[in-house]
Amino acid sequence: MRVLPIKTKKSCNIFISDNYLHITEISKNSCSLILNYQKKPESPNMIQDIQTNKNILENIEPMDAYITLDSGMGIVKMRSLPKSIKRKDVEKALRMSIEMEIGHDANKYYLAFDVLTQDAENNNYIFSYAEKNDVDLLEDFFKKHKLNPKSITHFIVDFINAIISLGQSLPMNIIYISKHYYVMLKLGDSLVDYRKKDIVDFDNEKDAILDEILNYVVILGLENIGLVYSELFEEYPGVYSKLKTFVRIDTEIFPPYDFDCYMKKINGGIY
Repeated sequence: MRVLPIKTKKSCNIFISDNYLHITEISKNSCSLILNYQKKPESPNMIQDIQTNKNILENIEPMDAYITLDSGMGIVKMRSLPKSIKRKDVEKALRMSIEMEIGHDANKYYLAFDVLTQDAENNNYIFSYAEKNDVDLLEDFFKKHKLNPKSITHFIVDFINAIISLGQSLPMNIIYISKHYYVMLKLGDSLVDYRKKDIVDFDNEKDAILDEILNYVVILGLENIGLVYSELFEEYPGVYSKLKTFVRIDTEIFPPYDFDCYMKKINGGIY
């Protein structure tokens, strides 16, 4: 996966989900949440919600923006294609595979892809796609408010990019849990499967969340798991102990500081 070049200009990560919008200013020394906006109950979706709220970004100064779509706002897949296929034809082949899977025209989606691994005969592509209308509306909205979109990516691709930058290689089975969400990833040369779930109230949900994670270890078929060390474990050592007791942890992955901040910096080119 490609890691963006180092930059020093002020920038931010814009994370948009079905229910909330987070803007985090990122620099070499810190990540600072500067906007936490929740979708109004009467709004059909977040994109329409922010478009009708003229004041939502009034206190945000102009800067470069790296937009991340949450896991529910796009799809990530893996496909193996012969090396003989020229790069200009790869997108066409990937779109055909999408159409076969979803049963309708893939031209309504933007597609991003990259070679993740390769063997003697095949390139193994990781690719993500999201609806063009959603992407265009988001890009236009933030440009109007003097935020300069430099990239629009999918959360799972950002997550994979960060994990690989921490020295992990395929195949990988990864668990990460914070106070605000957890993510489980199974990634091989021709397979990607994942689950991400937001956490509303960790104190009251932690037992149910741990049981859910243990269940999905079985459902996703996770083995030889890499556990990303989380700042959550310092506040809730019992969570760490339970995961270590009931899940077969093969590797512990230690980011240099808070993983969420690290992931934003890696994918925003500031490190």
